[in-house]
Amino acid sequence: MRSIFLFSLLFYCRLSWSQCTVTICQTCGHRDITVFYKDGNEGAESTKVNDSCTVYTIPIETPHKVYIVDDSTRNIETLWNDIRYKKNRTVTIDHCTGQVIKHDTLPYDTEEALDMQITKDYQAGKISTQDSFVYYLNLHAEKYINAHPDSFLAVYYLKSLMRDIDIDKAIKYRDMVSKENNRYPEFKDIDSYIQNARYKSVPHVGDTFFEFHAKQTDGAIFDSKGISGKVVVLFFWYSGCGPCHRAMPALTELYNKYRSKGLEVISFSVDNNEEDWKKSTLAYKPAGTNVSDLVGFNSPLMLHYAVSSFPFFVVFDRSKKISMITFGNDEVPLVERKVEELIGVK
Repeated sequence: MRSIFLFSLLFYCRLSWSQCTVTICQTCGHRDITVFYKDGNEGAESTKVNDSCTVYTIPIETPHKVYIVDDSTRNIETLWNDIRYKKNRTVTIDHCTGQVIKHDTLPYDTEEALDMQITKDYQAGKISTQDSFVYYLNLHAEKYINAHPDSFLAVYYLKSLMRDIDIDKAIKYRDMVSKENNRYPEFKDIDSYIQNARYKSVPHVGDTFFEFHAKQTDGAIFDSKGISGKVVVLFFWYSGCGPCHRAMPALTELYNKYRSKGLEVISFSVDNNEEDWKKSTLAYKPAGTNVSDLVGFNSPLMLHYAVSSFPFFVVFDRSKKISMITFGNDEVPLVERKVEELIGVK
């Protein structure tokens, strides 16, 4: 008989809580999984119940998605959780057949189905490119916003859509969804993006360094104009980014190796919560000068460099011109080769 591999997930949220627990049970053997939540945060607090089951504690203030990634196959399952509904949720995922059986569904699960179908079509190769995937996802998002402007999902979709539409359309949709949803932090993110959209850019090799001020963890203000005549690595990260944390030791090693030869590393956090930023700083010790403007993903610096994935690196030569742009936690060796080239290491 064919062996069946299942994940069984139990959700339990109370309206008065600021967290949700997710119990993930693997009923046929064991495979490594990663749980992501809210803006790509990785590493929810977990407690092992037994050899098959682990409880994840996820901070929650507003409705948002949880992503469960099978690390061996990279299969991704997504589902919403919401403290407004006082109910247990049980979800069973059959990773052999790909079928998902959900019980105790939330009211908007059916409305979310098209979004999930687009994702599954892309994973199955029915949508051939990332560009076409984004096109269909954005098309669905706009249709949903127009049809359901009072739904929280309209805010969620608009937030994901912001960087792909012009500012006039962004303002139009912002005004459409604001009536019932302006209390959500996600709506504040939309407002913040509109305010900072003038900084949006498409950087190229040869472009000049974008000078900025930002806060250091001790409260001092960092002024980038103070850096001159050095090779600079601008490193974008945030507190919940697992790949960023994994890149940090190698980046620190690179900084220590070449700082005496004129290397400067600026570790720029795109957190919007100062406490999270400081805790992560203590835990992972980012290289060089560690700063943040605490604006989050709508930071003018992030928009200027079109940061779309984390960790993200921009390397500048001694005249503060862009020499390389790359991203990914396995890209530090490539960054090191570029640094050695610019410093003049034989």
